[in-house]
Amino acid sequence: MKVCIYTRCSTSEDRQDVARQIDELTTIANNFGWEITKIYQDYASGSKSSRPALDQMMKDAHTRPFEMVIISSLCRLGRSLSNMTKLLTQLKEYKIDLYTKQEGINTNSSMGEMFFGIISSINQYQLSQISENVKSGLRLAKKKGRLVGRQSVLDKGKIWEIEKLKDKGFSYRKIAKKMNVSHSTIMRCVNKKHILNKEVSVDG
Repeated sequence: MKVCIYTRCSTSEDRQDVARQIDELTTIANNFGWEITKIYQDYASGSKSSRPALDQMMKDAHTRPFEMVIISSLCRLGRSLSNMTKLLTQLKEYKIDLYTKQEGINTNSSMGEMFFGIISSINQYQLSQISENVKSGLRLAKKKGRLVGRQSVLDKGKIWEIEKLKDKGFSYRKIAKKMNVSHSTIMRCVNKKHILNKEVSVDG
């Protein structure tokens, strides 16, 4: 079986830790008779989104030059549960397995398949909980009469000036440049004013 090794050392760790990871994983590969095709090394904290070696490994995986990724521990791979689930799902789509030394996980086995299913379910549960908490918070805010959503960067004075410029025939883009705000902000302001005026005329 062709495998690749992925190692990561955080900025707070001794860089020799990567060498230790490589030695341990190379020994495991040799014991199983696996052929190591490439070694990917990152020097970054686990929370960082940019990890060049990992990005390159996932890019290479698309052409499947290896059949398995071996790592010392799951914490070396994903930044979070959702990120790890995403990486594992992508590897699974490429028909590439994962072996972890510390946890003893091998997704090429029935136990490994079960592990993949469990973390996918936990990740989905966490996402559902976050979504429900956000919805619950919004409902509570509305009930208490609080403003929900992004607050406008425009005060009453600026809104009045925008209305004057619009009446003079200025385009949205020219108004946005003059007021030093985005084009979309001007459009929202004018459209909201238009809707309010319609509501007033209908009620009247």
